[in-house]
Amino acid sequence: MTAKTATAAAPVLSRQRKAGVTISIARVHKQMRKSAVADQISSKAPLYVAAAIEKVLSTILEQATENVRNGQRTQKGELKTKRVINGDIIAAVRSNPDLARLFSGFAFSSHAPANKPIRFILSAPQQEKRKKDKEKREAEREAAKKRLGA
Repeated sequence: MTAKTATAAAPVLSRQRKAGVTISIARVHKQMRKSAVADQISSKAPLYVAAAIEKVLSTILEQATENVRNGQRTQKGELKTKRVINGDIIAAVRSNPDLARLFSGFAFSSHAPANKPIRFILSAPQQEKRKKDKEKREAEREAAKKRLGA
């Protein structure tokens, strides 16, 4: 046996590379330990969790990419945008029943204005009354500003 073959060792592979996943298994394991899911965590549990997360993410991104490809086009037939934005991801999650069920307790934030709960609580006549009262108060404020300024 020569010194060259004795010192040559097999390359060290991480659990992530061995499993063929993109998400770090070590980080998942660390988060599982921190969250105190259980007293003991097997060495294979973070692998399964990382693989499941990766599968869910790939499904969401594939659907969001399809939403972008099927999106609005210019008159020349070119896509208006080639980027996946948060609205595409939200639409992808809401359009897939399995993902919608998975994220049912999650509140997505977007640039769209949030619905005000008062619209769902009050009846239509009450909403109209509130709207008219608000417009009246704003008109009174404007009149008061003009009186003070003039």
